[in-house]
Formats: sequence, structure tokens, C-alpha cells
Amino acid sequence: MPGVPVGVGSRVSLRYRIPDGMTDVVGHLEALHPTVVVRTKSGEHVEVAPTEVVSVRELSHAQVRNSQIRDLERTAALARPAAEQEWLAGWLLRADPYDPDRRANSAVPLDFLADLAALSQIVDWYARRRREPWLDLPERLLPVRATGSAPSRMLTCEGPAVDAEVAMSRTERGVAYVRVDEDDLPAIARFAAMGFRLHHRSRFVLASDLV
Repeated sequence: MPGVPVGVGSRVSLRYRIPDGMTDVVGHLEALHPTVVVRTKSGEHVEVAPTEVVSVRELSHAQVRNSQIRDLERTAALARPAAEQEWLAGWLLRADPYDPDRRANSAVPLDFLADLAALSQIVDWYARRRREPWLDLPERLLPVRATGSAPSRMLTCEGPAVDAEVAMSRTERGVAYVRVDEDDLPAIARFAAMGFRLHHRSRFVLASDLV
């Protein structure tokens, strides 16, 4: 199928051709061959010929609330503090000359009060440090239409069986999480084999492009 490889058990949004156009179905993949089978929330099984699939987008394994996205992002951000951090109107602003990772040099909305009204202040904060004002935006938390760059996936695994050679972090409830680039297909497949599932996506957007 087109798009990122997905396996049986994944929850997807699948678009496919029908005689009078195209339609979509959302549900869990139950088979890929000889036909693609998607089980919807109501229990209906939709069968689609692989040649009729137009696109497929993997969704979070179960419905995820915005508060759950925010809580996981807060855990990940606070577990990896930058050299300089400051809270501003619900945003955590981070700057670190010793860490090239953009996550350590971006602002992330971790409080439900965070909104776009603070963008000018964020731009000024990074300008004083001679840095680009990157926003680290988890999906659904803010109404930003910009495509952005460097999309990534936050993957989670509730089971204890994980690869001991991979450095991972856990939430207070013991859920393991890891962030993977959206285009790193080998890593996505490797973590999927270890039981990790998509929790949500993120992307980077320049605050200066939104002011």
C-alpha cells in the first residue's frame, strides 16, 4: 500500500476508489493480502482490493485526548532539560548551545492556556539569543495550518518487553515512549516490532512565519 508501511493491527485512515469516486474508512487493519480488510469501530469489516487503495495514514492505536498528548510532551520535555529554559504564557522556551537537537532549541506548548498570542514574545526571546524561533508543535494542540518541517512520531509502549539496547524513557505510569522521525521507516518498523504504537505526531514551525 502507498505511504508509510503499516502492519496488521494498526489503526488507519484509508482512502480507496469506488465506482463513483473515492471514499474513506477508519479502523484497524485485520489483513493486507489478498485483500485489505479494515475493521471499523462498529465492527463492520470493509474489504478493499490493494490496487484500489489511494492512500493510508496510520492513526494513534486508540483515540488520544489532547490532554494525553500534552501530558506526554510535558514528561518528555522535562525529562530532557535544555541549558536555558523559561516558561512563558503556557509555553516552555528552550535554548541550548551545547545540544544541536532542535527540540532543545524550540518552544513547546505544554499548558492548556498556551496560544498564539505569545508568538511575538517567543520571537523576541529567541532573537535575543540569536536563534531561530522554532515552535515544537504536537498535533491538535494549536490551530496552526503551516505544514512545518521535520515531522516526527511519538511512539508509546505499555508492555515491559522492549529492546534493552535502545535508550528509552518512561512516564510515571511506566509507559515507554520514544520520538522517531516520520521518514525513518526502519526505526518505525523496528519499534513497531517491539510493541510501540503511534501516540501522536509533531512538527516544527517557525514562529516568525506566523506573526
